[in-house]
Amino acid sequence: PISSAWATGKTGVGQTIALYELGQYDPTDTANYFSCYGLSPSVTAINVDGGTTGGFNVEATLDVEEAGALAPGASLEVYQAPNTASGQIDVYARIASDNSASIISTSWGDCEIDPTGTVAAEQLIFEQMAAQGQTVIAAAGDSGSSDCTGITSNAPAVDDPASQPLVTGVGGLSVTSIASPLVETVWNANGGAGGGGVSQIWSRPSWQNAPGMTASETMRMVPDLSVMADPVTGFMMNFTGTSSPTTQTWASIGGTSIGAPLVSAIVATAAQV
Repeated sequence: PISSAWATGKTGVGQTIALYELGQYDPTDTANYFSCYGLSPSVTAINVDGGTTGGFNVEATLDVEEAGALAPGASLEVYQAPNTASGQIDVYARIASDNSASIISTSWGDCEIDPTGTVAAEQLIFEQMAAQGQTVIAAAGDSGSSDCTGITSNAPAVDDPASQPLVTGVGGLSVTSIASPLVETVWNANGGAGGGGVSQIWSRPSWQNAPGMTASETMRMVPDLSVMADPVTGFMMNFTGTSSPTTQTWASIGGTSIGAPLVSAIVATAAQV
C-alpha cells in the first residue's frame, strides 16, 4: 500500500506527473489544502492554446490536490487548455512533445464513440508517449456502462481515453471496510457508478486473458483496475470557486476522478529509486 511507501521515504521524488486539464485549477485553494496537511509539492502551470477560459474549475483543483497529497515528492505539471475540440487534443500533444513527465493523469473523458471525439488522433499521441516511456492513466467515468447516454444512444458504452489500448483505465469501488480482509464491491450507488464495459473500437489485448474470461469476447475490456470512488467514503478537497475567497470550503468528494491521480501517485512512489 501507498502508506508503506511513505514510511520508507518514497513519496514520488524524482518523478513528474502531468495533469491533463480542460479547466483552470485554483492556486489559492490548493495552497490552503497543502498548508492544512503540511505539504509543499512542486506545482507548475503550463498553458496550452492560451490556457483555459472561465472561472476556476473543481475538477482541475481536485486533481492537483489529490496528486500532490498522495505523491508530495513528485513534481506536478498542470497542462491547462480550453475545453474545445482542438484544446482536448493539443494538451496531449504538448505533454508528449515536452516529454518531461513520466506519468500522465487525466480525469477528463468522453463517450468512446462520440462523433465529435478525437479517438484516432489520441491514439497516435499515446503511441508516442508509450515509445517515450510515459505512463498514461485515465478515469473510466462515473456512469457505469452508460457513458454514451444522451450523446449517441442508450446502448452500453465505455469512456475514452480509458478504453485506449495504451492507457490504463481506472474504475471505481465501494469500500465498506479497510480491515483485513478488505471488503469492497464495484461502485454502483450513491449517485454514480464506476465506468466499465467492453470497447466498441479496440480489440482485446493479449494480456486480457485469464481464467474466467470468456474467449468469445474479442474487444478490449474496461477498466484495467479500480480504486475507491464511492462518494460515501470520499476524499477531502478544498474548493471555493472564486478568486478572492472569504472562507475556505472543505468537502468530501468521490468518483473515478479520484482514481486517476490516486493511481498516478502509486506509480510515482513505486518508480522512485
